[in-house]
Amino acid sequence: RILAVRNYFSDVVVFKTNEVFRIYGTFPDEFAVSRVEGQSGPLTGACITPCGDRVYFLSREGVCCYDGMRATPLGDEKLKTLLAGLDAGRQTHCCAATVGNKVYFAVAEGESEHNNLLIEYDTRTKAYMLHRGIPADCLLNDDGTLLFAGADGFIYQFGKGSDRAGVPMDAYWTTPRLDLGAQY
Repeated sequence: RILAVRNYFSDVVVFKTNEVFRIYGTFPDEFAVSRVEGQSGPLTGACITPCGDRVYFLSREGVCCYDGMRATPLGDEKLKTLLAGLDAGRQTHCCAATVGNKVYFAVAEGESEHNNLLIEYDTRTKAYMLHRGIPADCLLNDDGTLLFAGADGFIYQFGKGSDRAGVPMDAYWTTPRLDLGAQY
């Protein structure tokens, strides 16, 4: 099933459920179709976004990167484990946007019918940040500012304010257990 047809790297790129194809050539009688190396396709057509000289998308295998020749998962096992726990049937509103060198993916976690987890991936540092409780059913880069719209009908600016439509936001930082060298 075709999920999206986009123009990247002077090629027409066809994103299907489990594979990616590129259509390339200079003139119509010279066009060729080739299957892109890799076994990954996006969850939805809305979770594909360009960033620099790559195209990122969210698949069942995790965050994938298309470089014009290959579409491969980035290989982060923690994120892959998190994504493997998501109900694929609930990802109908999965979406993506790019702001600067960061790629954002919104997905539905747990029993939610709407997106409630925002995955922030920094393409320079290769680091992820998870933002839970973000009701982002669509994302937009508005001149370097990430905006998102929720199922409540409001549009929000990511990273600004302490409430959403008058409801206070819970914010906390979860760190891994650290051994600081204490002698117990």
